[in-house]
Amino acid sequence: SGSGYVSSAHVAAGMQTLTQDSLTLVSTTGTNAGAATDYDLSAGTHTGTVTTATINLAGSRSYNGSVYFLGSDFGTISTGVNSETLTLSGSGYVSSAHVAAGMQTLTQDSLTLVSTTGTNAGTATDYDLSAGTHTGTISTTTLSVTADDQTRVYGSSNPTLTLTISGYVNGETYATGGLSGSASASTTASTLSPTGSYVISASTGSLAASNYSFSAVDGVLTITSLNVPDSSLPELTKHSSTPLSPYLCTTPSSRYAGKRPSGAGFFRGRSFVCDAIGWNASPT
Repeated sequence: SGSGYVSSAHVAAGMQTLTQDSLTLVSTTGTNAGAATDYDLSAGTHTGTVTTATINLAGSRSYNGSVYFLGSDFGTISTGVNSETLTLSGSGYVSSAHVAAGMQTLTQDSLTLVSTTGTNAGTATDYDLSAGTHTGTISTTTLSVTADDQTRVYGSSNPTLTLTISGYVNGETYATGGLSGSASASTTASTLSPTGSYVISASTGSLAASNYSFSAVDGVLTITSLNVPDSSLPELTKHSSTPLSPYLCTTPSSRYAGKRPSGAGFFRGRSFVCDAIGWNASPT
C-alpha cells in the first residue's frame, strides 16, 4: 500500500530509481498467501518506468470532397491527464468523403502528436496514437444562397430577381455537387413604391443536397428617381385648359417664366414638370 516516486514523470526518462516513501508490503490470504512481516522493502533496489498513455482521436470537419483529415481538424487534444493538451500534425483518412457515411474509422497514417507549451502544456512523447481507436465524422458544408442586389427607376417593373449560390468546395457546382431543387427571391416593392432601398428576401426553397446545407442571405433593391433633362421637356409636355388632379402646379418657374412652374412628379414611370395650367395627358 502507499506510494513511492521517481524523479521524472515523463516516459523519456526510461527506467528510473524508485524511492520507497510510504510503500508498504501487505499480507494476502488464500492460495499463495504471504505474510508481510516475512519480507522487507527497505534494503531493496526499486525502479519505476513510465509508459505512454494511449490517445483516442475523434475528428470532425465539414465536407471538402476529400477523405483526409488534417491535424488541424482535431483542434486541441485533451489527454485526460492533469489537464494536459496536445495538438496534431500530418493527416489521417477515412474510407468515404461523404456526409452520409456518418462516423467512420480513421486510419492514423501520418498523424503525429505535437507537444504544447504554456498552461496545460503536454509532452507528445508521453502519449501514443498507435494503440488508439480513431474516428472521423464529416458534416455538411454550408452554401450561401444570396439574393443579388438590383437597381431600377421609380415606376418601372421590378427586374428579374436572381440568386447566387456560393461556397462550393473542390470545384463542385450545382450539377456536380449533387444539388436538387431551387431557391427563390421576393420583394415587397411594387411599381409605384417610393424611391429608396427595399429588401430582396432570399429563400432556400426546395434546395437539397447530401453534402451541403444552405443559408439564405438577403439582397437590396434600390429604386431611384428618373431625372429628365430640361431639353426633353417640350417633347414630353402637353397642355390643357382643364387641369386634372393630381398633376396641378401653381408656382411659376423662374427659368421658363409663364411656361413651366417648378412642380414635378411622376407618371407611368417617367418624370414630368407641370405647366402653368396643369396636366391633362400623359407624357409621351
